[in-house]
Amino acid sequence: VCILFFLIFAILAVNYLKGSLYICTGDGFDALTSDQQDLLTYPVKWSSMTSEQQGWFTGTDCANMFSSNEVPLSVDICDCLVGEDAWEPVINQNFDNVFNAMSTLYEISTTEGWTDVMFAAVDQRGIGMQPVRDASVIWVAFFVAFMIVGGMFLMNLFVGVVIDNFNDIRAKKGNVFMTIFFTFVQNNK
Repeated sequence: VCILFFLIFAILAVNYLKGSLYICTGDGFDALTSDQQDLLTYPVKWSSMTSEQQGWFTGTDCANMFSSNEVPLSVDICDCLVGEDAWEPVINQNFDNVFNAMSTLYEISTTEGWTDVMFAAVDQRGIGMQPVRDASVIWVAFFVAFMIVGGMFLMNLFVGVVIDNFNDIRAKKGNVFMTIFFTFVQNNK
């Protein structure tokens, strides 16, 4: 039952957050002008760029790629405005596939670091887009719902079932751990 609920939340998270928890950081990004940082944060189509903005990409693969297409500039493809910076994850957890999403959801169901994951999801704006604070506030509802269902109800249900089974075994066979210990000691005399 726990895995089924985690899988449902994981599929939702992968569907909407896959590849979007990344940010352009580094010394080169910090050295960019405010206009260049604005272009990274709010990308536009090549035809909508000023000649100065298009000049930032002269002689690069980005100029060839985006001048022929009418798609907004993607930060990860252009390596953070053709700098030496990396397109890095905002946090160690991600929702890039179902396995990673299930692992992330299990980790946050223990209430360890769940707010960091939530804030990263709230700040994301999509694949290849620089995060902006509070850009997708609706994700707060997703994480609060998951913490209520997954973190409080399901994990407590799981622990309750384990303890109940342990009590049943102890009632049938006595103190299980003492029996195992004494059997081990007597066999090794």
